[in-house]
Amino acid sequence: MVENILVKEYREEGSIIVKALLKHSIPVEAAFWSYYGLYERWEFYIVSSWADKKGINKTYGEIYDVREELDTLELLSFTDIKLIGLSDSLYKQYKDVLKQHQEKGRKQRRTSSGNLYSGPDYQFYSYNIVVIKQHALQ
Repeated sequence: MVENILVKEYREEGSIIVKALLKHSIPVEAAFWSYYGLYERWEFYIVSSWADKKGINKTYGEIYDVREELDTLELLSFTDIKLIGLSDSLYKQYKDVLKQHQEKGRKQRRTSSGNLYSGPDYQFYSYNIVVIKQHALQ
């Protein structure tokens, strides 16, 4: 497996967006980057219960408004953000990967805002939502 690097600036900007969403009371159950080997790129996902309750379009509108307030972001545009609900199959796969790593004691690389999980057919960079929530509410 070849590991593909998610640069620090993208990780930091993802954290900034998550923090801003939480400050605006938009629920974020998870946020992560997922690497797609076919396209050779990382994609940023936000998991929110609002996607299921209010719908994708209305929730995207709320996220768009928050993103527009963040004029300090240089790399991560609104079109880079993928919104999924709690019932989405990718979210289920993401939770399964985290569970496997915990149960089998697999290693993950830790950073200040999250963890990188790698396997033969996946790479996820997962944000620690609990820590981000604590910082957002300060």
